[in-house]
Amino acid sequence: MILDKVNKSFGVLFLILISIEIVSSKFSNLLSLHDIAMPLLLSSLTLFFYLRKSAVSKWTGILMLIALSCALLGDLFLFKSISILFKDISILSNKFNSIGLTLHSIAHLILILIFYKKITFRKKFYLYFLLTAFIGVVFLYVYGKLASTATNTLVVSIKLIIISTIFLMSSLRKDNVPRDSYFLTLFGSCSLFISFTFLTFGKWLAFDTHDLIMLPYSLAFLCFVLGVLKQNNTYSNIS
Repeated sequence: MILDKVNKSFGVLFLILISIEIVSSKFSNLLSLHDIAMPLLLSSLTLFFYLRKSAVSKWTGILMLIALSCALLGDLFLFKSISILFKDISILSNKFNSIGLTLHSIAHLILILIFYKKITFRKKFYLYFLLTAFIGVVFLYVYGKLASTATNTLVVSIKLIIISTIFLMSSLRKDNVPRDSYFLTLFGSCSLFISFTFLTFGKWLAFDTHDLIMLPYSLAFLCFVLGVLKQNNTYSNIS
C-alpha cells in the first residue's frame, strides 16, 4: 500500500492545513490565520520526516532535512517579500524575494541529489530526456513571447532546468526503488512542475492562481517525503 496508517493520518492532517491555508488566503479577516497556516505546512512535514528518518540512510535523512529546511525558509522569505511589497518598499522586497528563490533552488538541487542516488540509466533514458526537453522548450518559447526582459527569462530558465531535472531523476528511479516510492516521487515532481507553471504564468492569466500554486506545491513536498521514506521498503513492490 502506498500509505500506511501513520502516513494516512499525517496525510489527512496535512490536507487540513492546506485547506486552512487556501481558505484563509481569501478573507481579509483571516489573514492572521493564513500567516500561521502557510509556514505550518512545511514545518509539520519537516517534523514528520525527522521523526521517521530512521527509515532511510543517515545521509539521505540529513539531505532531506536540509532540503525541507531550505524550502521552509524560502517560503518565509518569499512571504516576507510579498508583505513588504504591500508597504511599497520594493528594494527590500526584491532582496527577500531573491533569498527565497535561492533557498528554494538549493532545496530542489538537494532533491535531485537524493533521487540521483537511486536512478538507473535504462534504454528508455533518451525518451524521458527528450520528453522533458520538449516540454521545457515549449515552456520557454511561450514565456519568451510574454516576458518583458531577458533577465526574467534567464531566471525562469534556470528554475525550469532544475525542476525539469527533478522530474527526469524521479522518472529514472523506476525498477531501482519500490513501486510506491517511485510513483509518489514522480507524482510529486509533476505537481511541482504544475505549481511552477501557474507561478510563472499567473500574472498573465485572468483568474487568481493562488490555489493552483499552493495545492500542487504542498502536495509535491508531501509526496517527496513519503516517497523517500518508502524507497528502502521491500514489500512495496508486491502490493
